[in-house]
Parts: sequence; structure tokens; C-alpha cells
Amino acid sequence: MVTNRFVQPGIVVLIFSIALAACGTQSTPATLTTAAEAPVTAAPASGDSDASVDTPVTETEAATTEASTTSEINFSADVLPILESRCLQCHGGQRTEGNFAVSSYSTLMAGGESGAVIAPGDAENSHLYDLVASGKMPKRGAKLTPVQLNVIAAWINAGALDN
Repeated sequence: MVTNRFVQPGIVVLIFSIALAACGTQSTPATLTTAAEAPVTAAPASGDSDASVDTPVTETEAATTEASTTSEINFSADVLPILESRCLQCHGGQRTEGNFAVSSYSTLMAGGESGAVIAPGDAENSHLYDLVASGKMPKRGAKLTPVQLNVIAAWINAGALDN
């Protein structure tokens, strides 16, 4: 599995465990392997000494989970939908607080009153990532999830490409 400095190896297990919990599965924790390795199996829930639950994950599911946490992030398909759902209300269309819009790659990269918000290849020094990771943004509405934060960090660390 390919990781970067923002995606810790345990995050994939955490994401998979959350997905299982959301589906109503009681098994935790999970062990995730890459698509090229054996399928993922969930360990028995604590207290189930004789229970053995195998929950295979298809190659497509494993590859999707892995791709969502690597540098294969696509701006149009992965990053822009996050920005549109969490930021566009205040930073898009006719309303652009701080003279900063996130409605397209070019407006995002242009920055706003505070200057550039993306440092391609360096999420840690990107103002946008700092604001969303710290919870300062969005000011109104739901904060970004850990998965969404990892997608944005991976995209920035991969060079913040217009793809």
C-alpha cells in the first residue's frame, strides 16, 4: 500500500472499520491488504471467543480504499466535490468571502485576500489544509471528515494537479 506522511497505516483500518460499522456489521477490527494480496478478513468481535467472521473485500473495494488515500487523487472527481459540499456556500458563485472562491481549480489556486492557499507538494504548509484540518473552516456547517481531510492532503502532496 502506498502511503504518504499524512496517511498513517492505521487510517485504512480505521476507515474500513467505520465502513463496516455503518453497514451494521459488528466485527472489529479489520485487517486490510492491498488488492494484490489476500482478501480482507474481519476479526471476531471482542467477547466472541468461538465466533469467526470472514468478511471478504473485493479487489475493487480494496483498490478504491487504497486509491482514496494515495497520490492518485483526482481534483475533479475527488477534491472538487468535497469543496463544493463544504465550502461553496461561502466561497463560490456571487458570494466569495475573503475574495476566495473554490468553484474551480483556477479560482482555488488563485487564492484570496490572504494570498495563495495551496503549496503544491506540501499540505502542511498549505493555508487551505491548515484551516480545514484545524476545524477553523468551514465556519458554518459540518466540518470535514478524516477521510475528506486525507483526500485533500494527498492531492496537495501529490502536487495539487488539475486533473
